[in-house]
Amino acid sequence: MQTLQTQSRVWAFCVFLFCFLLAACGGSGSMSGGGNDSGAPAASSEGPTGTGGIRDTAAKAEQSGDRAEGSGAPELIVSAAITLKDALTEFQPTFEAEQGVKLRFNFGPSGEHMLQIAQGAPVDVFISAGAKQVDELEQKGLIDPATRVNVVKNTLVMVVRKGTPADGRLTFDRLKSSPKARLAIGEPNSHPAGMYAKEALEHLGVYAEMEREKRIVFAMGVRQVLAYVEAGEVDAGIVYKTDAAVSDRVEVSDTADPSWHRPILFPGAVIKGSQHPDKARAFLRALTEGDGRAVLERFGFEPAS
Repeated sequence: MQTLQTQSRVWAFCVFLFCFLLAACGGSGSMSGGGNDSGAPAASSEGPTGTGGIRDTAAKAEQSGDRAEGSGAPELIVSAAITLKDALTEFQPTFEAEQGVKLRFNFGPSGEHMLQIAQGAPVDVFISAGAKQVDELEQKGLIDPATRVNVVKNTLVMVVRKGTPADGRLTFDRLKSSPKARLAIGEPNSHPAGMYAKEALEHLGVYAEMEREKRIVFAMGVRQVLAYVEAGEVDAGIVYKTDAAVSDRVEVSDTADPSWHRPILFPGAVIKGSQHPDKARAFLRALTEGDGRAVLERFGFEPAS
């Protein structure tokens, strides 16, 4: 009898140990995730990753597409430069009501939009902050050239942190006499604002020296430039006038002469293969000729023509 009791205890202990180990293995799966504790500064969420991404936008459009079919409202996916976010978001309900369409925006850097479209991302309308990206898509036969139009134009400005004393504000003229000044601009090869900033700095004869001395901080777009300036990590940044206006933590210290760089035009076009080309063309017309033009002007954009 005593032996039987001993055996029972042993079996009970084994069952308990097995259940414990099973629970521990299951729990380790839920604990395997981890956050970003690297301590690195967070990048601006202005790219497609930060705004949900073109794939997420397309997925939402596809998921709601079935519902839209029943209501007769088509889904229109618009990839646009982050600089246009505030103006287009405000115009969205007006256009949707007038056209009976549902707009799905993907805001981010124009260079990334171009790559996504070239890789087959489902987009109806592309509005870039520079001609280079639309030019490349046109050369690849990915846009309808008959729909290409310059939507707006913009101005390049230098911004400093709000509250910077007047005698300490960096300006274009002071760049040559400020050997320790640090300046943030968008990455020139992928961000149009950075390309224009580089052209202006080259015109002034300071770009090569500042780059060599690592006094230029390259950001992933204009909103990240603003973030660097706001945080005091650089002395100044170069952005579009309309981007400077969205931050209450920076001030414009100077304006670039338009002759220092190529014209800052924001071209738009309908992507070939769009599911709703008529609505896509209507959207571009609304921004250049209709109610959307007034909204863009209210946000500081200038008519392209």
